[in-house]
Amino acid sequence: MISLYPYQEKAKGEIRTHFKNERKRVLLQMPTGAGKTRTFCSLISDLFNADDQFRCILVAHVDELLLQIGETLSEYGIEYGTIKAGRERDLSFQVQVASIGTLRNRHYHEF
Repeated sequence: MISLYPYQEKAKGEIRTHFKNERKRVLLQMPTGAGKTRTFCSLISDLFNADDQFRCILVAHVDELLLQIGETLSEYGIEYGTIKAGRERDLSFQVQVASIGTLRNRHYHEF
């Protein structure tokens, strides 16, 4: 099991509170190196395992971050699709990792 630091668990709890208050879009902001990827992948794992209808999209602006997100999702055992130019898309996955540039240049209403 992957453990989080207390401040990361606190961030997860705050996000869950926003979701319970019916806020559907929540932004996680933490300093560089604070473990944003691990924090939100842990949260996604919790939500994914609790709700088989759960869907989300994780957006990054550079390839290194897309790879980091994908690797961390894999550590949590979560299969995901990738939305990025030059990559085959499979929007059937409940979790998608997307390039902001691709989303900006294309319309993905299917997801």
